[in-house]
Amino acid sequence: MCRNSHRFAILVAAAVLGGAPAWGQTYQIPGPGGLVLTGTLSKPAGSGPFPAVILFHGLKVYSTYAQTFAAATDHYNRMGIATIAVDWGAAHGMMATASAGGSNGYRMSVPGSETVVDDAFATNAFLRTLPFIRGDKIFFEGFSYGAGVAARVVRDDAAGRPRFAGAIGYSPYCSTYLSGHGFVAPLLLIVPDQTPEGSPTACLALRGQPNVTVLQVHSSHHDYWEDRDGEPWLASLRDADTLIAAALAR
Repeated sequence: MCRNSHRFAILVAAAVLGGAPAWGQTYQIPGPGGLVLTGTLSKPAGSGPFPAVILFHGLKVYSTYAQTFAAATDHYNRMGIATIAVDWGAAHGMMATASAGGSNGYRMSVPGSETVVDDAFATNAFLRTLPFIRGDKIFFEGFSYGAGVAARVVRDDAAGRPRFAGAIGYSPYCSTYLSGHGFVAPLLLIVPDQTPEGSPTACLALRGQPNVTVLQVHSSHHDYWEDRDGEPWLASLRDADTLIAAALAR
C-alpha cells in the first residue's frame, strides 16, 4: 500500500474511532519488582476501544519531553488513537539531564536498557486491563535511549510477553544488541543523517531485514523532535503514521 493510502486509512480510522482528545489522566502502573511507573493517558472522545501508543523518553528527564509528548498526543488522539506518556526515569531515580560525559556535565545513574524494556512491557500489560484500549493494537514509541527500547520490545526473544503491534524509535543508538535477532512486529527506526551522536551505520545495516524499516531525516540535531514545527520531526510523524496505519489495517 502506498503512503497516501496509509494516510487515507488513518483519516478513515479517525472518523470511525473518535476525534479530538477527551481527557488526560495519570495512572500508577505496576512495574517489575514492586516498581511503580507514572503514566499520563489521553484518549479520544468516545468509549473505544482504541489503539494506543506508549511514549518513552530518553536520557533527558521526562519534563524535557513534555511539549513533544503533548504534540504527539494531540496528533494521535485526533486520529482516534490513545496515548500514554510514561516517566520511567523518575521511577528509577534518574534526576539529572544527561548521562555521564553528556552535554551538561552532570552524571546520573542510568538503568540498564533491559530494565527499561521491562517497564515497556509492564505498561503494555497495564493498558490491556483497560476496557477502552485494544490490547492487540498497542504500539511503542521511544526517543533516543527509549528508541533502543523500541527495537527490543519487538525482538524475537520477547516471546511470552505482552505483544506490541509495532514499534518506532527516534534517534536510536544501534549496536550489537540488534544483531542476530529477528523482529516479530514492524519496527521503524528513524535516524538523523548529520549528527555525530548515535550510530547511524549500525542502524542502516538493519535494512533488508523482515519487519524492519530504517529511514533517515535531514538534521544535525540528535533531538530533532524538539523543533516540533520542523520538517525532520513532521516527516518522522508521517513515517510513523504509515507504520501504524498498516498495522491497524491488518
